[in-house]
Amino acid sequence: MKIRDILFSALLCIFLCGPGALWAAQEKLHLDLPSWFTAEDAQYLSGGISKANVKQNLTVEGFESEQLQEALENKIGNHIPLKAAAILENAKLQRNVIALSNIAFDWECYPTYFGSEQVYIPAQNALTGIAVKNDPSFDEGLCSFADELVRLAQSFPDVDFEMYIVGSNDGISPCNPTYSLVSNARTFNKVTSRITEYINEYSVPNLHCSYTAECDNRSYYDSFYRCDRHWCINGTLEAYHVIVSELDLLSIDFGSISPIEGQSFCGDVARPGRAYLAEPVQDINYDFSNLSARNKTGSIQNLSEHPDYERASKINRLFNFYGLYYDMNYDATITGGKGDKSTLLVSDSFGRSLTRLIAESSDTTFRSDALFGEKRTSKNAYSFISQNNVEAVIFVAKPGNYVSFLERNPNYFKNTSE
Repeated sequence: MKIRDILFSALLCIFLCGPGALWAAQEKLHLDLPSWFTAEDAQYLSGGISKANVKQNLTVEGFESEQLQEALENKIGNHIPLKAAAILENAKLQRNVIALSNIAFDWECYPTYFGSEQVYIPAQNALTGIAVKNDPSFDEGLCSFADELVRLAQSFPDVDFEMYIVGSNDGISPCNPTYSLVSNARTFNKVTSRITEYINEYSVPNLHCSYTAECDNRSYYDSFYRCDRHWCINGTLEAYHVIVSELDLLSIDFGSISPIEGQSFCGDVARPGRAYLAEPVQDINYDFSNLSARNKTGSIQNLSEHPDYERASKINRLFNFYGLYYDMNYDATITGGKGDKSTLLVSDSFGRSLTRLIAESSDTTFRSDALFGEKRTSKNAYSFISQNNVEAVIFVAKPGNYVSFLERNPNYFKNTSE
């Protein structure tokens, strides 16, 4: 009885004093503690780290509005020892309960925890986002982008255009198992059918529309990460071969694919799903040292190198592998390719892994990240194509980023010659 009381008291003391002791060790003594012990790892997880400005809210108004109490709660929560482990284990416990109930219902997938917007697919050991309801404004936004692209292609009949739609693993994949669970779901098939029909009505010979192929879950996860919304190197290569074929760019055999030794990936579907699903990663065995990317400040990057990835911590590499390794997240001019065309590539994050492949198949490649979800650009497509003698234009993005593009960049497709 006495031993039990001592153990209970010790655990209670650690629980109550732990956040204060950890705060003092980190912020006052500046001790270098392992990230798994501190709350640092939790910043990558949903519900992990919250902003906490106690000083700013240390007023009567802050107390009355309860912002002070919230800031104090977050400050303490940000210094809970082993917080990431606690979040993951709590979600795992909930997931096990849901899995137990699934014995009776035999669902193809189930939530990663109660209230989660991500689901676990046990047959594939994969995660994906829950589908959303279709919204007429979504179709309108997609068709508005296509309408502007049609006009652009008609204005440059000697330039080839490609619109590639990615079936990303965040609720809009071609084989999302939650489609049947959502009334009037926005499916990838509905999206691609609508946009291809719309573009085909205009019969513009130099405008092509392609997208991630229909497939089952097994083949889909050969091309996309099981824990992240992005395509892996296999999916990148599949899109590359479709695009170069449509635009008559130089097609290159990039050789074999090998694992990146010692590296695994727990991506942006796993993190909000609070599911530690780490998978091995691969890349092609190809020398891109002939390619040089110059950004708007004049800095030059050799595309055989991965500087952001090399500088990153081990924990950052684990949770942000795709963005760090394929770090082409800026506007750049890339030279040194083996092709003979001048190419403009406008994309969201899916273009990061695709950029070096397209650049190798072109002479000069102009890289733009204007299709990123919150990006804005001052550039104008008509002016840029004319001034740089662009011969091929490629747009690559998931559907939602096409929809929001015109709202973010209303002047991008404005014909400056009219």
